[in-house]
Amino acid sequence: MTNSIVASVVYHKLKKNIQSQNAPRYVFIIALAFADTLLCISLPFTAFDSFTKYWTLRQGVFSTLTCKLIKTVPTLTVFLSSFIVIAIALDRYRCIVQINKRKLNFKEANIILFFILIISILVASPLFIHTKDWSSSSWDVIDVNASDPQSRVWFSLICFVLQYVLPNLVIGISYYKMNRHINVTPFQQKPSHVTKRKHVSQMLFLMSITYCMGWFPINTCNLILDSYSSLFDLMSSDNQLLIFILCHVVGVSTSVTNPLIYGYMNDNFRTEFTSFYKFVCFSCLSKPSDSAENGCLKLFFM
Repeated sequence: MTNSIVASVVYHKLKKNIQSQNAPRYVFIIALAFADTLLCISLPFTAFDSFTKYWTLRQGVFSTLTCKLIKTVPTLTVFLSSFIVIAIALDRYRCIVQINKRKLNFKEANIILFFILIISILVASPLFIHTKDWSSSSWDVIDVNASDPQSRVWFSLICFVLQYVLPNLVIGISYYKMNRHINVTPFQQKPSHVTKRKHVSQMLFLMSITYCMGWFPINTCNLILDSYSSLFDLMSSDNQLLIFILCHVVGVSTSVTNPLIYGYMNDNFRTEFTSFYKFVCFSCLSKPSDSAENGCLKLFFM
């Protein structure tokens, strides 16, 4: 719900300022809200995969494709969200620190998103390729069937670096340089600009903390599970499942905190949010003869 609200408001703002220097930021925030929404939608399927020991669909093309997607889509959306967070941090860094360099435009932001999508698909593709729907004596099971157990360790390590280490490194360095730039050169900037940039820096710091704390448990759990599985063998399967689910829920919770950080903590967003939904209500109620529903549909899809 929060991601849908953020996407609606920012899209409304983007349509009015598509040629402005803030357009790339709006594009990235809309894309992040979309990726986080997909991540939330995929959560029940991840829970189904975790709680269900046996695959209930009969073997066939549809069954095989479904089991592959259940394993792959959550990972794809996580990488998509992580790489967009990196893009937002770098965009904020360029706007505040590298103020003399040419800013991104709307078209370039969409090209960056396209490459982010391609990279996310490539990184998640091993899961799609190696996930198998195989039959035992009396049931069907879905699992990632890696021919070499060491390949699972390498895949987990690559995921840990790309999805956890790299975003935290980029966000941390961006925050440090932005904060240093603001504190070193305040006399060269207008007081209003200094205040605004400090607010952006604080927002980036909060994003860094929530991202680091949110994704640490599940990344550590996956890394230990694939590298030192004997540690989990000491626990019952129910306890293993409970730990995995709790870690996964903590990680997915960042899809809820992201719109709060990027949206509701932003003064301009709150102003736009108020004006946008006042406009929605006015549009729906001002034409009773045409029905409020048609007015709302026209507003959202024009």
